[in-house]
Amino acid sequence: MSPPTSTPTAAGARRKRKPSRKDQLLKVAVHLFYERGFHETGIDDIGQAAGITGPGIYRHFTGKDDILSTALELGISQILHRVDDIVSHAATPEDTLRQLIRNFIRATLNDPELASILLNDRRVFTPETRQMVDDAERHHFNQWIKPLKALRPDIPAAERRMRVYATAGLLAAVIRAPARVSRTRLEALMQEMAEASLLGDRPGKRASSNGAAASPARRAAGRAPRLRRRDVILNVAAEMFAERGYVDTGIDEIGTAAGITGPGIYRHFAGKEDLLQSVIDQAVEHLLLVDQGALTAEGKPEVVFRNALVALVNEVRNHPAHARVAWNEQRSLAPDARARLLEFNRNRARQWVAVLARVRPEQPNTELFTMITGLYGMIIEGSQHAAGVSEERARELLVDMALRVGVPR
Repeated sequence: MSPPTSTPTAAGARRKRKPSRKDQLLKVAVHLFYERGFHETGIDDIGQAAGITGPGIYRHFTGKDDILSTALELGISQILHRVDDIVSHAATPEDTLRQLIRNFIRATLNDPELASILLNDRRVFTPETRQMVDDAERHHFNQWIKPLKALRPDIPAAERRMRVYATAGLLAAVIRAPARVSRTRLEALMQEMAEASLLGDRPGKRASSNGAAASPARRAAGRAPRLRRRDVILNVAAEMFAERGYVDTGIDEIGTAAGITGPGIYRHFAGKEDLLQSVIDQAVEHLLLVDQGALTAEGKPEVVFRNALVALVNEVRNHPAHARVAWNEQRSLAPDARARLLEFNRNRARQWVAVLARVRPEQPNTELFTMITGLYGMIIEGSQHAAGVSEERARELLVDMALRVGVPR
């Protein structure tokens, strides 16, 4: 997905050309945006890392936003060119879908830093860049939906869309996590997971419950309890951070949405950073309860794993904003808080891996870690693209897709 760096010479011999200053700036900037975050990286930081003065960058770009937009546009154009070629030449719908998955995986693994920004940091884009990325994503994944429709005409359109975006979330989660296996094996494992997610359930073959409950439980019905003012503020902040991003949400805006003046928030929270920490702490508390109740249960490994997935899906569906903020805003935390969250996530993953290892004893733990990471991304992203799917079916579908990835058939 990175800018091409080689061209034929006039004599016809192919050799690598020296990267232009513009190419160099793009590469350096993307690395810094990935490592530090877009808002934490200044023009002078990019110039220093590239060996030029910050103002010298303005001979090539109008600013940080222009740098990021240019890098994204170059990467997107490369992957979409290959998408159009696949759609034109693939022999069958199944072959089309397999090749589209492979193209997505290879493009992202070839340039994981730009891919991670593209897939996970959309909240920092300008409106124009976000629109460009949204349009490209829509075109890209529509090409996945078409062969899936040919293979599964029995599935409603909204459900096909949810399946595709949930699978993309699975792959994006793997990309953003540290690689634990070789590049070759990671590519193969991602392909296996994505194909199991999209192609593992044929007409007339529902995912087996293996003796577990027939469908995930719905949220309990009835009148919601009256919330304390602090909880109202917390829930509003979670919704706004999830929708707009932490950086682009002001403390006064949260106060207005919660029905109080901005300064009134300070009777409950020290500031916006404290609000973010509290939202994530609440998400962590909920996830701990899920793990303690589901992962320590006795029973057949497949049943324990399925019931744990049911509990996780219910938690994400019941508190989608909290789950998404804890997933997307880790870089916005203070360094010590971020380190604690990363350690918490590692410990959770180890517990899930221990359960999955009983289901797949032949699979190395390094690969199981990759699978668990992908499954969580699938559940988060699939939940965000469930429009038009009933609540009961959305929960059931997320569990079924996760089971197809996690449980050998």
